[in-house]
Amino acid sequence: MPEQKEKITKTISDIISEVGYIDTIKHPSIRQYLDTDYFQQLNEAVKIIKGYSDQQYELGRMSQDILVLSAIHVSTAEMIGYLQGYARHAEDSRKVTKSKYAIALKKKRDELEDIHDINIKITEAEIDDASRSLASDQYLIASDAETMSQMARSIWYSIGDFIKILNSAINRSQAELFHSKNQS
Repeated sequence: MPEQKEKITKTISDIISEVGYIDTIKHPSIRQYLDTDYFQQLNEAVKIIKGYSDQQYELGRMSQDILVLSAIHVSTAEMIGYLQGYARHAEDSRKVTKSKYAIALKKKRDELEDIHDINIKITEAEIDDASRSLASDQYLIASDAETMSQMARSIWYSIGDFIKILNSAINRSQAELFHSKNQS
């Protein structure tokens, strides 16, 4: 009677290191985006808006600032849309990378069981957890992309809101000026 070899048993932690690196799309870092002209323009707009915290509302300054803020608002609109798309793309890349790692883990498990007669004890939950761990860089990239998108969109909408406020203040100042000239 031939001697039977005892089957070797492995767990997810034993095979996770055997799954190679899955190459993914390289996305720019949040730092690279923060250094772009678009973000410089958004920062300039925020400086202008913060300048009104001193409660000084002179008509000439408001008229000049509304033009600058409007120009910044229009010129950065395309970036806001791009960042939303970029965040969506980074999230999709994260999901695809996680799935690729799950497939690679299952393939490695099947290979070890079939070719090397090794018993692999892995649950679907363990494969899910391991693939999430292997794709951790993609999780960080997706999180950074969403943060960038939300931050830029928030600033952009705030600029638009402030333009409306500034426009109302200009109209009120002009009406007061017109009213005072008519009374003289």
